[in-house]
Amino acid sequence: MSRRPPALHAWAFGVLLVAALAVGVAEAQPRAEILERLGVASLQARNYADAVRYFREAIAAGRDHAQVRQSLGFALAALDRCGEAVDELETSIRQRPAARTYLYLARCYERLKKPGVAIYALQQGLMRVSELTSSEQKDAYATLGYLYATEGQHAAAVDALQRALAIGEDPEIAVRLARAYRLNGNPVLARDTLRAIAPSQLSRASQAMRLDELATLSRAEGRLRAGVEELQQAIALEPAAHRYYALGLAYRELDLPVQAVEQFERAQALDPDRIDYAIALGYAYKDAGRRRDAARVFESVVAREPDRFALYGELGYLYAALSDTPRAVAWFRKAIDNERGSVDGQPGELTRLQSEVARLTKRFDVSAFLTYRSSARQPNAGATGPLGGTLPSQSGVEVAYQPPVIGFRDERIFQVFGRLLWNFRASSLELDDDSVQAGIGVRYKPLRTQNVFLSVERLIAIGDRAQNDWLLRALYSWEHHPGGLADRSAWNYATVFADAGYFAERSVWAFYGEAREGVTWRPFSRLLVTPHVVVDARYEDSRGPTDSFVEGGGGLSLRYLFNESPYEGYRSSAELLIHYKAGRFFERARSGGDSDFNGFVLTGILRF
Repeated sequence: MSRRPPALHAWAFGVLLVAALAVGVAEAQPRAEILERLGVASLQARNYADAVRYFREAIAAGRDHAQVRQSLGFALAALDRCGEAVDELETSIRQRPAARTYLYLARCYERLKKPGVAIYALQQGLMRVSELTSSEQKDAYATLGYLYATEGQHAAAVDALQRALAIGEDPEIAVRLARAYRLNGNPVLARDTLRAIAPSQLSRASQAMRLDELATLSRAEGRLRAGVEELQQAIALEPAAHRYYALGLAYRELDLPVQAVEQFERAQALDPDRIDYAIALGYAYKDAGRRRDAARVFESVVAREPDRFALYGELGYLYAALSDTPRAVAWFRKAIDNERGSVDGQPGELTRLQSEVARLTKRFDVSAFLTYRSSARQPNAGATGPLGGTLPSQSGVEVAYQPPVIGFRDERIFQVFGRLLWNFRASSLELDDDSVQAGIGVRYKPLRTQNVFLSVERLIAIGDRAQNDWLLRALYSWEHHPGGLADRSAWNYATVFADAGYFAERSVWAFYGEAREGVTWRPFSRLLVTPHVVVDARYEDSRGPTDSFVEGGGGLSLRYLFNESPYEGYRSSAELLIHYKAGRFFERARSGGDSDFNGFVLTGILRF
């Protein structure tokens, strides 16, 4: 028998004791001791289920002390029954505190995902550090450092991991220390620590983790290509969803959307429950021009987590780009509802969403303007930008129709329009019948990102001085701020407008440009007050005495917003422009006439 392993001796002894118990030869107290010894023997033989049974029978038989409770806790922990183990270990601590009991208690709380309580247990155990072997001390400090890191206490994690390494070198712990250095804001020390570790001394998992850390440091330093290579090496060692995700992020930063899509797809395939992986994949699809795939992914995310409010607007923009106007409007409206109910929405987001719905659902634009110039020597052009310009007029009305489907497709706009223009007699508001001009035409915005319109218009003369001609026109406009923000009371105001026209039958070119700069003040939600300076100029190669001029001055815009809709915002406005301008006619200057002019210019504009 002496040649048998010690565990076999224990089991042989246990069998004899069980037999004795079965025949009732033992008294109660010796029976409890025997049960405890059977539990210890089972624990040493790693027969944890039997150990739990014997220890509990021993306690029931009256053998209840700190050691048996500790041993029962150890056995339950080994069976991953941590909830029960915690009760036994805490009972043992109440009877007699011990460092090892605290260590096992901490491991149980760690498994139960209670890192704060686990940290407290380790701290209590390390107060009795003399009871632990050096190996146990190192393990305790390493575990404490890991738990501090999970709680975001990176300085404490660094201290605990340094204490672990001071007891004995360990490359596995050094990798975690490097990570703690990085998270604590010391990337140089983190890289130095990682470089000092020989990869061959690490397990495959830790080798991959070391490369993860190097890749993160490389990306932070702007060395994106190096970070990609390090992540690829980590994936070769140990493929994992989080590594594919990190590689996808790196490819996005390198503006390689196709490669980013491939990595995010792999990450989501390995871990389909991660919402952040799905969202990243959706944005990668969008970057790669795969809008329908992006919409599909975002819709699945919203179905799983309806509080992902930012994706509602994204879905609106995606379907608008896909020319699926009904779905785009539906998602924008949901985004507007979310924005109204949100306490932490993006500044101005509600206004932007409403403007998108207004643009998508618009069918008619109606504009009317009326201009009064105080001096007879001033030009006839009004101060209305797109409604005047190459065809100068003081007043007019325009109606534009935007048909469904073809009217708005991925920021490209098609409209059919008609307009009526006229002038007043000098220094008055009396209609000049001879100036009445009509026109009907079509216009198209071909570019997604630039506000450029191309138009063809048939001019129809009504007054004696009006024209019958074809007008080919290119218009460009830009605004520093395209609309008021509900959350701001003031902002910079800047606009530029340019208009080039060709009168085909007369073979005459005309050009007009206007720029304004000022500040918009919003005293209340419906009123915009904008003091500004303005300069405008017109050139026509027919060289009539008042065809070409330049003028500039300053003034005030008062704009009142009305006709509000819950999903479209303010759909109409009334504006009064008050300017004082001075300028010069080019052709009069050449002919020796009086070329200078100045005076007030008052313009009223209605937009529906």
